[in-house]
Amino acid sequence: MELAVLVLRDLLEYSCQLPELARDIGTNHIPGLLTSLLALKPECQISALEGSKACMTFYPRACGSLRGKLATFFLARVDAEMPHLQQLACDCYALLPSLGAGFAQGLKYTECWHQQAHCLLATLHSLLGTLCEGAETEPLNYEGPGEEISLPAPEEGQTSFLLLLKLRFAGLARCLCKMLRNEFPAPVTVPVQDILDLICRTLSISTKNIGWFGDGPLRMLFLPSIHLEILDLLSALILACGPRLVRFGGVLSRLFPQVLTTWSGGRDLLLPGQERPYSAVRTRLYQVLDLWVQVAGAASGVLQGHRPHSEALLGHFIADISPPTESLKLREGCPASDGKPSAPKRPRLTDLGSSGPSVHCKHDPWANSDVCLAALQGLSRAVLLSGSLLKEQAHKRLQELVIPLLIRLGQAEPLPGSPYARASCRRELYRLLLALVLAPAPSCPPPLHCALRLLSQGCTDASLQVSSFCAEALVFCSALLHPRPGSPPPGSPSAPPSAPASANALGLPLPSLGLGQLPPRLTPEEPTLLASPGTAEAAALAAGGKMRRPIFIHYDKEEEEDVELSLESDSDDSVVIVPKGQLGKVVNSA
Repeated sequence: MELAVLVLRDLLEYSCQLPELARDIGTNHIPGLLTSLLALKPECQISALEGSKACMTFYPRACGSLRGKLATFFLARVDAEMPHLQQLACDCYALLPSLGAGFAQGLKYTECWHQQAHCLLATLHSLLGTLCEGAETEPLNYEGPGEEISLPAPEEGQTSFLLLLKLRFAGLARCLCKMLRNEFPAPVTVPVQDILDLICRTLSISTKNIGWFGDGPLRMLFLPSIHLEILDLLSALILACGPRLVRFGGVLSRLFPQVLTTWSGGRDLLLPGQERPYSAVRTRLYQVLDLWVQVAGAASGVLQGHRPHSEALLGHFIADISPPTESLKLREGCPASDGKPSAPKRPRLTDLGSSGPSVHCKHDPWANSDVCLAALQGLSRAVLLSGSLLKEQAHKRLQELVIPLLIRLGQAEPLPGSPYARASCRRELYRLLLALVLAPAPSCPPPLHCALRLLSQGCTDASLQVSSFCAEALVFCSALLHPRPGSPPPGSPSAPPSAPASANALGLPLPSLGLGQLPPRLTPEEPTLLASPGTAEAAALAAGGKMRRPIFIHYDKEEEEDVELSLESDSDDSVVIVPKGQLGKVVNSA
C-alpha cells in the first residue's frame, strides 16, 4: 500500500502539469480515488492520509465536493497518539480551505480560511479551559466569530480524559500553525489579536496555580508540552506577519521573561553534568526570541530601556550562558554549631548528594548545551542589531561575563559537563564578543583590544568551526583598529591624511604607538620631487595648485628669419615653425 501511494503521488504531480490530462483526471478519477482512500482499513491510515494529501495538493479544485467527509476523517485522527499519524492529519486538515472553486479573486478561499481559523481558536480556548480548570485567576474567554468544532466522542476504554484533551489541543494548535505557514492561493487577513490572546492566556498558566490534589499532578505534567505547542504557534505567527507585528512588540517583550520565570525553578540545585529542568521550554523560547529579533531588528524592544522586564530577561540570559560551578551554598535554616558535642547523626541522602557527584545520576558531558546555545544566539543577535539602544549597565554586565569566561577557556579545557565543552557554544560565545565590539554603547568604548587578544587565542581552538570563525572576526576587528586610508580618485590631488598622533580612526587611544612607530601604511610618505626646469610648477602642484597647460601661438604668415625644425617624420605635422627669438628656449626645454 505504501508503494502504491508513492506511485500515485508521482502520477498526480506530473499529470497536473498537462492541461488536458489534468482536466480528465480531476473530473473523472479524483473523487473515486478519495472515496477509496477514506475507506481503507485502520492499519492503512498513514497511507490513506498520504494519498489524500497528494490529491488535495495537486488537484485541490476537484476535491471540493468531499470537503465535509475529509474534515471528519482528519479530525478523528488529530488526537492520535502516534506522532507521525497526528502530524499527517494536521497537515491535511490545514489544506481544507484551499479546496473547491475560489470564485472571483479567491473570495471563497479567503472566507473558508477565516472561518476555519476562528473555529480552531474557539475550540482551543475551550480545550484550554478544561485542561487548566482552576489554574486561571481571570480566564480570558474567546469572543470572536468562530464556533467550536464538533470533535468525536472519546472511545470506550479511554485511559485518561486529560490525556485525550492534551492530544487534541496539541493537534489543533499544529493545524493552526500549518495554516499560518502554508502558502495560500488568495490573500487572507490573519486574526493577530485573537491568536495573541490565546498565546498570552496559555503562557500565563504556571504550576504555582495548579493544586496537588486530584488531577493536579497530571495537569502539571502536561503543562510544559502545552507551552511548547503554543511557542510553535507564536513562531508561525511571527513568520507569517513579519515586521507588521512591531506594534505588539511590548506584549512580546513582557511575555519572554514571564515564561522564563515560570520555568526557572530548581535550576540551582544540580551539579555539573546534570541537565537542568525545563530546558526544552527555555530552549524553544530563546529560539522564538531570536526569530523575533531577526524579523523586527531594533524595533523588537528586546533588552531595551530601564523597564523591569528587560532586567529580568538579561538576568535569565546571563544565568543560562554561565557555566556551572562546583561551589557549595549554605542552606537556610541549618542550626549553627554552639561548640557542644552532639550525638552522631545518620547522614541523609541529600547531604550525601551535595558533597560530590551523585552515584545514581547519569553524567552528561554536554548537559545544558542546547539552552546555552539558544541563549547565546538570541543574545548576540539582540546586541548586534540594537546594541546602541541597550543601556550602558547591560553592556558592562555582559563584558564582565564574556571576557573572563573566554580567558578561562583559553587557559584550560572546559570541564566535563560544561556547555562550553561543545564547540558550537564556544563559537557563539566568540560571536557575542564580536557583537559587543561592533555595536557598543554610545557612552563607553568597545572592548576592541581585549577582543583582538581573545580572537587570536580562539584561532588556536581545536575545533575548526571555532578557529575559522575567530579568524574571520579577527579580520573585522583589525580593520576597525587599523583602517586603511582610501585611495584618492583619479585626477584629484593626493593629500596625505592628517590624524592625531595618539588616536586612530575609531577614537581609541594608542598609548604604546608614537608617530614614528606607526606602520608605513598608516603614514604614507610624500613623494620626493626631482629638480627640473619646471620646479616652480612642481612646487605649485604639490601645494595643491593646478597644472599650467602649454600655450600654442599660431602665426599667420612665415617670415624669413623663422627656423624650421624637423621631427624626423615625413608628415606635415612633424614640421614646427619657431620664431627667431624662441629657438634657444625650445632646445633647452627639450
